[in-house]
Amino acid sequence: MIIVKLKYKKLAVAISVGTICIGGIAFTIVNQSGKGHNHKAKHSVSVTDDSFSEDSKESEDMEVQKNAYPEINELIKEYFAARVACDIDKLGTLVSNVDNVKEEELKTLGTYVEGYENIDVYTVAAQEKDSYVALAYTDIKLKDIKTPAPGLTALYVNKDENGNYVIFNGVLSDEQNAYRESVYKCEGVKELIGNVQKKYKEALASDEDLNAFYNQAKKEEEEKNKDMPDFNQSAEDSETSSQAE
Repeated sequence: MIIVKLKYKKLAVAISVGTICIGGIAFTIVNQSGKGHNHKAKHSVSVTDDSFSEDSKESEDMEVQKNAYPEINELIKEYFAARVACDIDKLGTLVSNVDNVKEEELKTLGTYVEGYENIDVYTVAAQEKDSYVALAYTDIKLKDIKTPAPGLTALYVNKDENGNYVIFNGVLSDEQNAYRESVYKCEGVKELIGNVQKKYKEALASDEDLNAFYNQAKKEEEEKNKDMPDFNQSAEDSETSSQAE
């Protein structure tokens, strides 16, 4: 339906920068890439992606727990609600660095998303004490679309200096990034991702408006990626240049 495609064009842009996620994983942290190149994380995955086909002893030993920590569940529920409401003050109490919150993205989100429903939080203990890689399953209720869109959002949760859990939205170290990637290789998480993608495909098949929205979002994502700089390549070129000098 053309009307739906046009109406949700801005929301498609929001998805492409990780504001919401449907049918894959969205990261809400900042990746450290190369030398001096920091950028907002953006990642969608498939259960058949090669990065999820490798097995490691570390991944096999990981335990995925569902709704095991009420305090973390409440934190993530409040986080999603504050994002939809564009409540910067509230978000300042829920994330590690409120300066990394983009108000314009929140305004776009609030315009098109009614809320996040049926939230389940899957956690894997991180290497640091009181830290977790959290995968939040949500049904995203889009305005004027009857069927909610299943989604999965990856968050890094730890305790602040006051002993309260917060969502870390700063820069992960190389070690933290490597561990996070290993979490996505464990069988429990691969199964979770596959289940979410299956539910999303079923939702698309059942709702013409949601399907039209998805096609527009996918198109916007592909167009945006064409114009995005390759940070990894830029870092390699810079390093090669330095060596040549």
